[in-house]
Amino acid sequence: MNKPSEDDLLLAASRLTGADLELERLHHAIAAKSTAQASGDDRPARESLERVRARFRALYAALFVKHLGRQRALEALEALQSTTAQRYLAARSAMLPVLSQRLQQLQQQMGNIEI
Repeated sequence: MNKPSEDDLLLAASRLTGADLELERLHHAIAAKSTAQASGDDRPARESLERVRARFRALYAALFVKHLGRQRALEALEALQSTTAQRYLAARSAMLPVLSQRLQQLQQQMGNIEI
């Protein structure tokens, strides 16, 4: 397996850190809606989302490097590619919807106190 280039690794920063999770949710929501409707052409929406995703990843990578420095950013991203880190990030991503739902329920139970 080829080692990714530094630029590829930096562009993957938002995916590796979980920062683009909301974009992934939006993508899945669009896919689910288009499947349910099945009559319309969702290609323009998908293409637009891909442009937004590419721009977001580039901006995120630039900020990641700005705040950590190029060498530390690359070291952090290489560490995030480990099996252990990826298992953690996958578990975190899987639990976020449930956690968010439970926090909303708790907020309602507590009389709509802002959390």
